[in-house]
Amino acid sequence: MTLRLTARILALLGLMVLLGPLIYLFISAGTSTVAAFKDIEVRRALEVTFLGGALATLASLITGVPLAYFLARYRNLLTDFLEGVINLTVAIPHVAVGIMLLLALGPASPLGGALARWGLYLADSFPAVVLAMWYVGFPYLVAAATVGFRQVPEELELVAINLGASRLYAWRKVIFPLAAPAIFRGAVLSFARAISEMGSLLILAYHPRVITILILERFQEEGLKAAQGITALGLLINLGLFFSIFWGLRKIYGSSQT
Repeated sequence: MTLRLTARILALLGLMVLLGPLIYLFISAGTSTVAAFKDIEVRRALEVTFLGGALATLASLITGVPLAYFLARYRNLLTDFLEGVINLTVAIPHVAVGIMLLLALGPASPLGGALARWGLYLADSFPAVVLAMWYVGFPYLVAAATVGFRQVPEELELVAINLGASRLYAWRKVIFPLAAPAIFRGAVLSFARAISEMGSLLILAYHPRVITILILERFQEEGLKAAQGITALGLLINLGLFFSIFWGLRKIYGSSQT
């Protein structure tokens, strides 16, 4: 009884730490949330943020799912090294990510210089926003998808192939559907990480501004009161969006899969 009560108290404390500041933000923001929604700059920043996050997540899916399958099915020194490097990128400071990308793609770099000669400048552009979001969200997708593929017995794939299915058909009809819940969870995490990115964008693509940079800018220029309405609006949209996504996944795959 004492253990159960202690567990409940600790769980309640965790919820208070998590939800307390969020609830107080919504209460204190009040009508400033509506005012923020009417602000043209805020709406443009939200468009850049969510469109960039969606494109970055799509890029992570296209490139990350095949990589995750390779990491899951071929266990050797190379795949262990690659998996370690991918997971390590999560720990790279976000400002450092921006510096790395700027060094690799800025006008002074070989690639950036070649693009500049064609009139293409990645820094301070929407493609740069997508690229930075892709970089920071990619490891989350790969990690989740790798776990999902490893949970699917390889024997199922071999049975399908032995019964005459091609490897691609077996992957589409057997492996991917079973790993899909983990892949979609990874995509959601990747998207969440992408739309919350700021550090690398401060270096690589301050413009067009995403919502996180706009919040910081308003806070620095006008103070806490000016930033809280935008913050509340962004979090409100995020909560609605992610609740809808996870509710939909639970309906599709069942509570045991989500």
